[in-house]
Formats: sequence, structure tokens, C-alpha cells
Amino acid sequence: MPGDALMPRLPGWSLLVLVASCLVFPAGADFARTWAPLPVSGESPGLIAEQSGVFDEARGRLVVFGGFVLEALDETHALDVATGGWTRLDPPVSPPARFNATTIHDRARGRMIVLGGANTALEILDDAWAFDLATDTWSPFIPAGLPPLFRAAAAVDRSGDRAILFGGANNDIFLDSTWSLDLATGQLSLLDTMDAPPSRFGAVMAGDGPRGRVVLFGGNRRETYFDDTWELDLTTLEWAQIPTLLSPDERAFMSSAVDRDLERWLLVGGNFGGRIFDDTWAFDFVTDVWTRLSIQRPPTRRNNAVLVFDSTSRLAYLHGGNNAGALFGDVWVFTDPSFDTASGLLRFNGRAGAVDQEFINGGPLILEIQGRTASTPYLLFADVGDRGSNTRLARGVPFCFDPDPSSSGFTAGTRLVCDTVGVSGPGGPLAALGPPRLATCPRAPALPSFVSIVNEVRVNLRPGLVFVLQALVRDPLRPEGFGSTPCVRVTVIE
Repeated sequence: MPGDALMPRLPGWSLLVLVASCLVFPAGADFARTWAPLPVSGESPGLIAEQSGVFDEARGRLVVFGGFVLEALDETHALDVATGGWTRLDPPVSPPARFNATTIHDRARGRMIVLGGANTALEILDDAWAFDLATDTWSPFIPAGLPPLFRAAAAVDRSGDRAILFGGANNDIFLDSTWSLDLATGQLSLLDTMDAPPSRFGAVMAGDGPRGRVVLFGGNRRETYFDDTWELDLTTLEWAQIPTLLSPDERAFMSSAVDRDLERWLLVGGNFGGRIFDDTWAFDFVTDVWTRLSIQRPPTRRNNAVLVFDSTSRLAYLHGGNNAGALFGDVWVFTDPSFDTASGLLRFNGRAGAVDQEFINGGPLILEIQGRTASTPYLLFADVGDRGSNTRLARGVPFCFDPDPSSSGFTAGTRLVCDTVGVSGPGGPLAALGPPRLATCPRAPALPSFVSIVNEVRVNLRPGLVFVLQALVRDPLRPEGFGSTPCVRVTVIE
């Protein structure tokens, strides 16, 4: 395997990690995961960093505002990604010039919202503006009175029609507050959360609707840089750190974007005390696993850039940024064939991807894996929860395992052992881990060209448990040599 094609960290128990370490997944030979410069023309923003930006999918364009080039900027530009043509937009009114504003994409109303930021004199601004993507016009969203939210992290909670904000800075004061911004009214409310992450700014955050949470990564406070990953349960308002044995290095001012279809969060670049990165990472919202993606040609090292994802074309775009004193005005496009499909499909008693499936304890259980080849080995692991409270009890435990210690994974005909010991440990029931709630599993793609591997087993599991199952499978089309299936959620009823 290539040096940067890392086996993912499967959270949780040593048995699963041990089995995973024995699997050898050959890297794909013809996989074309690449970054490439996008040729552009027209009236561009020029060399720029610390700008705001969103992708306007209805019109197929990247829209950017503000930023810093010797001074704070107040210009709005749009890039047609199909033609590579930049256009300077001339709305009748624009927000005051600023850089490092907090940016929110209000998809429900077709708006880009910018909050705070700083002007050329490094004064922190206390207003918020909304840009209507259909009419190309700006209007005040919060005229004044915002708390100092310079470089706060933000993510949209679409189920609550709000944005969640965390951290930020006020001159030399770093914040650990969590805020809720009502996207309909502009009302900003301080949330009374528990166990908040350490104060910071320059972090990134993403919404994870199926699990009712937002996820936070990185950031810095003076000389301290963070590589931790946190989640906020939007029902209980509890923060909890996500255990990660593999994650991006400590950094701040990186760029990120969410692929909602495959429930992945992309992260590019960033800064660690003057060390600038060019790596690309993906966080899987289902498994809570970070994976460094193997890239044939990474973009130039940078931080303070804009990264957006176009779910229609399945492409990501990176714009601008800086590396020490060097500013960039280029646009890079990220192509990843694995955005188009899962590596396989997991079926439980003939069904895949259902929000909830029930089975009778002790009865026959059919596990089916669809993979690219008939000899696809796989590992099966699960998040385990309590049915009544929907609370997660354990993360990433082996659901079924092969009693043969020499086995390197399940293949067709493998005799599987599935019992309570495998999920509760030798000593009794699991203690609750708390938030977030167990995932729903809405994805069930059709994979007609894949072949099936079937194992029939009988299980003896504690009634009242819920399992969110996922399989790790060999995938020769991925440079890492492996991938994961969409999840399936099942419940023990007797």
C-alpha cells in the first residue's frame, strides 16, 4: 500500500482492531482521485485569502465575498464552474469590508450569511449580512449587536432551521461558548451546553443531521493547536470528545466541506505554527473515522482558503488562501470516483438501509454483502445502543466474528459467532456512553454490478439492543484498497 494510504482506525474494541490489522487490502491500480487546477478567466477576485464562500448549486457557481489583500475587501464575485468564467457582481449595497467572517450557507432560503469578521484596522465587526443567491443582492441580517465571534466555527442544523456556532476570539480572548442562530429571525441565543471543548478559534464544524449533532475539529489558542474531534448532541446539548486514534495533525484555519449524500466531511490544508499542509482528509459521520485520502496531485500548500462541494457534479472546489506571505487566486477541482458509489452493500435478512428492522432473538439471520468480487473479505462492526432510550452504549464493536484465529476476514461460507459476549464484554452490560443518539441509515443504493456473499448464522443477543451495522470490504477501485458499506440498523425484540 502507498505510504499515505492508511488503514482506517476502527473505534472501539481490541478484537476488531486486531482482526483489521490482519487484513491486507491491495491498493487500486487505476483509481483517479486527483486535485487539478481549473482554468479560469474573467474578472476574478485576484490573489486572496480569508474570504467567505458557498457553492450555489441552482446556478452552478462558486460565490465569494470579502477577504484580505493588503486590506479588507468588500467585493462579491461568482465563478461559473462549467465555463471557468469569473464575474464581479455589483449589488446596489454591500456589507462593510471584512475578512475571516463566519460563513453560513442557508440552503433553505438560498442565502450566504456572513457574521462578524474584522476590518482593515483589525476591529471586530458586530453585524451580519445575507446575500440572496437568486437576486445577487445583499441585505442586513443582524444590523449590530453581535458578540465578538471572530473566526468562530459554524454549521447548519437543518432540522431546527438554525446555525450552531462555537468558539471564536475577541482580540486576545478566546471563547468556548456555543450559540444558536435562528435562520428565520436572526435571533442569536447562547446555549447552555455541558462539557464544552477548550476555547479556540479557527476550527471547522459540520452538521450531521441523521445523528442529530454537529461535529467540530481543530483550531488553536495562541501557541496551542488542536487535533481533537468533538460532537454536540443537539437534543441534550452535551459536548463529547470523539475518540480518534487516527486524525489530521494539529492545525487551524483549514478548509472543509460536507458531502451529504455519502455522509462524509472533507478537510484540506491548514496551519500548525507556520507549517502549512497540503493533505486531504475525510471524516465518515457513520463510523466516526478519519481517513487520509491518497491523492495523485495535491494542491499547493495553503490555509485560509474556501472549500465547497457540488453534490450535482460530485466535485469539490478549493479557492484562494495563503502560505506565509504568498497569496493564491487559483481554483482547484477535486475528482474522486468513490464519491459516486459505496464500496459495497450490507443486507440484513434481505433488507438494506432501513431506519429500523426487527428480528427475533435466536432465529435464523441472513447477512449478505455485495462487493465488487465474489472473494470480497469483510469485517462487520457495529455501534450498540439501548432500544428504549436510543442511547449509544458502545462504538465500533465486532457484531459477529470468525472463531478461527487464523482468519483474515469473512468470505462466503464463513461460520460466524454472534452473541452478547461480543458486544457487552466479559463482565456484564455496557455502560452508556451518552450522546449522540444512534444513527438512522437512510442510504440504500442499488449496486446491480456487484456480486453477493451470503452467510447464514444464528444469534443469541440481549433483547432490547439496537445495532447500527457496517462492513469494511475490499475495494480495488480505491487507492487505500478498502471501503465501507452504508449502514443497516436492526433491533433485537425478544
